[in-house]
Amino acid sequence: MKIAYIVPSLYNAGPVNVVHDLVEVMIQHGHQCVVYYFDEMTEQDFPCLTERISFYSSVSFNEFDVVHTHGLRPNLYVLLWKPLKTTTNFIATFHNYVFQDFSYRYSKLKTFFGGYLTLLSVFRHNRVITLTGLAMDYYARWISKKKLCIAYNSRVIDSALLLSAEEKQKLLDFKGNSLLMGIHSRIYPLKGIDLLIQALPYLPDYKLFVAGSGESRQEYTDLAKKCRVEDRVCFAGRIPFAYRCLPYYDIYALPSRSEGFPLSVLEAAAYGKNIVCSDLPVFKELYTDAEVAMFELPNIESLVEAIKKATATPFYGINAKKKYEQVYSPEAFYERHLRIYKNDI
Repeated sequence: MKIAYIVPSLYNAGPVNVVHDLVEVMIQHGHQCVVYYFDEMTEQDFPCLTERISFYSSVSFNEFDVVHTHGLRPNLYVLLWKPLKTTTNFIATFHNYVFQDFSYRYSKLKTFFGGYLTLLSVFRHNRVITLTGLAMDYYARWISKKKLCIAYNSRVIDSALLLSAEEKQKLLDFKGNSLLMGIHSRIYPLKGIDLLIQALPYLPDYKLFVAGSGESRQEYTDLAKKCRVEDRVCFAGRIPFAYRCLPYYDIYALPSRSEGFPLSVLEAAAYGKNIVCSDLPVFKELYTDAEVAMFELPNIESLVEAIKKATATPFYGINAKKKYEQVYSPEAFYERHLRIYKNDI
């Protein structure tokens, strides 16, 4: 099977990571892949041909069995350039809850028009993949359920990738003798990093390591000072393949206010880490109370108790790793997408 993936850029971000994992598993099973992208940012190395494209010229879509788009611009590109007659199967993946996600970043007007433009962008696609049953129900308000399907994400982890000696020493120097919580995410309100900072005054034995960058970094730096925990919070900036930090954490935390599919939690589960997350419906669909410690969003007292519970309960990490291996493995990820590509679902 010959498959084209279209992404906004080769930037190291969630949806692009998903495409990277898809390319990895597809190539391992003998399929041929090409990745097309628009922006010059090229942080990721793909094990296949990559080619920068423009809205002003069309890819030869009929050469492919499947074209799989990720993001608004790739979807609009298909809307514009899909041939009137073609046997190619056009697939899109929605990685979030569009109106909810946009509302944290844009004005009400931009959220309204951006949200409906996103829905319009998949008008000419054959199928739309959502990441959970909840997401499928969400999008079924606007898109026919016959067009929607579900495919859980995975993470293809290179266990041979390790922190450099300098990176490792920096992390360990910060950790010291404390219990270390880690979070890998963009720094903005949706991810709930502010909740972890507000919890730290009630957790004197803990420190917080944040791998990521974003528009709220200064605001959260000021919040840490206000909470008098600035010496226990490390904003480490963007770290490529941040899962390399996981062996040094005691807890992985993701107190998100909204999530499409939490890739960093998959990584933590693959490493057998004890995980704390908010009680969003998506987390309840993906994990049980025996696999992660959940807290009532946005209750700080509940978050503190969940962190303490996760620290004292080693079976969380064991069970989360089993769930990853049985349900969210790269092989399950491959099989599900292959069935969608072949129209078997």
